[in-house]
Amino acid sequence: MFLAFGIYPMSEEKKSWNDIPSLDDLKVDWAFQPENPHGRRDSKRLSDKELAKIFGVPCVAIKIATTEAVSKGLLQDISENGLAIRLQHPLQVNEKVKLGFFLGTHKIICKGTVRHVAQGMLGYTCGIRLHDVNDQVRPHIQGLYASLILKQGL
Repeated sequence: MFLAFGIYPMSEEKKSWNDIPSLDDLKVDWAFQPENPHGRRDSKRLSDKELAKIFGVPCVAIKIATTEAVSKGLLQDISENGLAIRLQHPLQVNEKVKLGFFLGTHKIICKGTVRHVAQGMLGYTCGIRLHDVNDQVRPHIQGLYASLILKQGL
């Protein structure tokens, strides 16, 4: 039977707040951690394959500068807070870097800190936490996920 708000059938009487059982025995799990849909990350990251769909390019080249050298690599994934790049040589964890690359026609220059380095078959993958990101860049990166969804028609 469908009931509209505030309308009760003749056989039922309206309940009062006093009819609700006591919550005295309710326990709170203070150690509860909600499941984050992005793993341990704060935001959705886009892979190099997803970036290729958005921009129609096979890969995104990236230039990275450290206090020791300037080198080139490939963007592996990106989010508004960080990115991963593939390089032929490793970087040092906690090393400060400056990055430059294009996402479509949008030129991005920012700073970051190397958070982790892993050796693989194609070289080294370096995870970098971004900081000192321009106010126009962060919304642009955030909008990439929406662009991907719209492009796929979901």
